[in-house]
Amino acid sequence: MNITFKVARLGSAVKEFFEPNGDTNVSAALEKAGYTAEGYDISVNGEAARESSPVTDGDTVYLVPRLKAGS
Repeated sequence: MNITFKVARLGSAVKEFFEPNGDTNVSAALEKAGYTAEGYDISVNGEAARESSPVTDGDTVYLVPRLKAGS
């Protein structure tokens, strides 16, 4: 099954991708987009996610910079 998904990083353009085998996860989606999760919180469609979380057709993976507490 073919799937289409998006990767959005705050401050960058949203990128759309096509996965012909229909089997991917957040880590593979980020790699395809040229991003890493380091320093970011990850969500899929607004729900907290991990790099191992699955990505399905129509999903959007969001990367939001982690906020540092003041010292």
